[in-house]
Amino acid sequence: MNIEVVFFGPANAHTTYSLALVFARWAGWPLQTQIVESTIASHHNVTVGGVPFGCVAANVMEREKVTLQLLQHCFCPVNVAAMRGLNGKRLIEVCGSKMADLDRHALTAIFYLVSGEGEVTSSVRDRHNRFPSEASLLRHWGVLDLPVADILAEYLQDRVRASLLGLPPIQAAEPVKVSHDVDVPFKLAFKHLSDLPRLIAGDWLHRRRFDSAWSTLRDWLAVRQGDFERDPYNCFERILAGHDRAGRHADFYFISGHTGGRIDGDYSLDDEPIRSLINEVTRRGHRVGLHPSYCASTSADALNVERKRLDKVMYELDISVPLDAVRTHYLRFDPLQTPALLQQAGFTEDSSLAFADAAGFRRGTCRSFPLWDWERGCALNLVEKPLIAMDVSLLAPHYEGLDHDAAASRIDTLKSECQRHGGTFSLLWHNNNFNSESDFELYEYAASRIMP
Repeated sequence: MNIEVVFFGPANAHTTYSLALVFARWAGWPLQTQIVESTIASHHNVTVGGVPFGCVAANVMEREKVTLQLLQHCFCPVNVAAMRGLNGKRLIEVCGSKMADLDRHALTAIFYLVSGEGEVTSSVRDRHNRFPSEASLLRHWGVLDLPVADILAEYLQDRVRASLLGLPPIQAAEPVKVSHDVDVPFKLAFKHLSDLPRLIAGDWLHRRRFDSAWSTLRDWLAVRQGDFERDPYNCFERILAGHDRAGRHADFYFISGHTGGRIDGDYSLDDEPIRSLINEVTRRGHRVGLHPSYCASTSADALNVERKRLDKVMYELDISVPLDAVRTHYLRFDPLQTPALLQQAGFTEDSSLAFADAAGFRRGTCRSFPLWDWERGCALNLVEKPLIAMDVSLLAPHYEGLDHDAAASRIDTLKSECQRHGGTFSLLWHNNNFNSESDFELYEYAASRIMP
């Protein structure tokens, strides 16, 4: 069954993008588009399966105003609390009489959120030139833990389903996706003796490990003799074994350039331990992706060089899986430049979109979507698989700074929202953030598909 979309007047690119997301990509319902010349009132200029959806505002300021009004109406603190306690009831059951405003502007709000328009129009950036959560409209309204765009999409889908009987059920996405950025694969393997005082000082100051002086020197000597299992950050076998037991297929993102200097790590893809790790990751059924270096997310030349370098290594290791996945280092992502550059470099899937300083739904969705090209005004062939939670965001003192119990609670909240709305809880955990057995327990809890 095809769903017919009728535009009474010219079809707005933003509207067609949102419609394709809501009904074709997320619901799996095929669309047929028809443009009809008409003088029908502008607030009824799009119909889907006979259901009027209203117009999309023409300028940025009006879209922002509409989105602000929409969030104020339907996601005020009272309704947010109600929604979290309704055990999966639909938005229409929560907001009741406010559906008129929601119906008219839902497509506008979905585009605003998913396309990142708020990020494009804001000049607020952190010290790494990233859009911070504090500047997000979702954080401002206290709904960063809700997939707002998915909730709005479900409302529109419900309306069409009520009008067109026999539509197939919407299929849920993969429930949990785990990934690892290989920023610092080894603590000691590529360090010189002169680097040890700095490492020991870091253990004293940040990890309160006052026995570090002797243990670090002892482990460094063992690693220098080729015993890489003594390296504290080399927990990849335990990580891989966990994936094997759970039947998970994970993504591992490797750095292949150093445009940012020390911030890009201290390893090279030519190092034998790194090649062995890449080979083992793929041998056990996991995927290798590129982790573009600090400045590469806004440099076409750097991106191309770094992709070719990793491609070459994979070819030399006889790895035939295509290199199509990418996540930028430090989650540095310029919404005006990075999407098009990643596509031009040959990538088809990105997972950089998360706030570094807070877990949650940065673009209001836990479902994949094609990234929007703001320069050309169209959707790209580059699919975003949004990142929902990262270990550093949850645990680092300069970000959320949660203890393990509070982090587990946040993970429960986010994972349950993803499950409720049929999306994917995408989790990033770094191998160098396992400093205790309780760290492993929290990670395994977060990576589990089983809900509490």
